[in-house]
Amino acid sequence: MLIVQSAVAIYMLVLVPRAATDFKEAFKNYGYRCEDTKFVDDIQDRSYCCGIYSYHDYQEILDILIPGSCCNNSWGVCTAEDVGFRPGCAFRLNTSRLIHQVYLMSIFILTVTVTVLIGFLFTLYLTNSIKEKNAVKRQETYTLLHGNNANKIFPASS
Repeated sequence: MLIVQSAVAIYMLVLVPRAATDFKEAFKNYGYRCEDTKFVDDIQDRSYCCGIYSYHDYQEILDILIPGSCCNNSWGVCTAEDVGFRPGCAFRLNTSRLIHQVYLMSIFILTVTVTVLIGFLFTLYLTNSIKEKNAVKRQETYTLLHGNNANKIFPASS
């Protein structure tokens, strides 16, 4: 269970920062690959952002008109006035509330995992200590009952 918790937490810490990188890669293929176009449009529409850094990216990088997903116009194109002030999606994806929540959840999971591991190791230590004390008590009791012959059964530890 500890391994699964740790793996999930580490996976989330590695995967989430890639969101902006994945968006940048998909943006470069906007209009060429249907999956990337849909991905970019969905992010822009849901995250209220436009382009990688701003709506200018469509003209400067792709040399196309601003798509409707930048101004809530699903089927058309936008003008700069329609877009208004929408931040770039790379900024939005890196600062979104979701990312902060995922980081907090990952750190919480790792903290719980480490705490459980420390508790487990402490339990093993206590169990071993109790076993050793019980063994010493049994040896002392046997020695009291049977005298010197106890050393033959329980050799003295050095």
